[in-house]
Amino acid sequence: MDDPGGGGYSWRRVETEVPDLAARVQARLTAGRHCVLATLAPDGAPRVWGTEIRFAGGELWIGAMPGSAKVRDLDRDPRFALHGPPLDEEMTAGDAKVRGRLERVFTAEEARPFLAELVATGGPPDAGTALGTGGALPFAAYRARLVGMALTRVDHEAGELVVEHWRPGAGVGVSRVR
Repeated sequence: MDDPGGGGYSWRRVETEVPDLAARVQARLTAGRHCVLATLAPDGAPRVWGTEIRFAGGELWIGAMPGSAKVRDLDRDPRFALHGPPLDEEMTAGDAKVRGRLERVFTAEEARPFLAELVATGGPPDAGTALGTGGALPFAAYRARLVGMALTRVDHEAGELVVEHWRPGAGVGVSRVR
């Protein structure tokens, strides 16, 4: 379901194209429990939310409460940015960001890897019920289609801010700022 012409890449495709950067970005995004998700409000203003993410079945997944403003934002305009938890005060491991669009998944069958990961990691009990019955999802589930990714870190020895960035088909670029 990758659409490099504009819809973005699945996480698996990103891992295939840039495995080293993908592994480090995933490590930073999962370093803590919560990430910061940015969506667009109806008036076009940015809006940020705390959110949990999961990597499962070659996808980056985000879940949300049905009927929430977050779901309304994403169903209206699926563009998003996700910022990992800034837990490394020295910024030596890096600060991860991804962006793209979130594609809503409506059935338990389609979301099976996500549901299984939620069950395995102590997610909501209704995830197990949905996994067992294979019916409709009890929450909104989205898989990411990525159009950009960055890992920003501080190289203390060189006294530089180092930004490794990726876009589909462009490979990894590196910018250094003194």
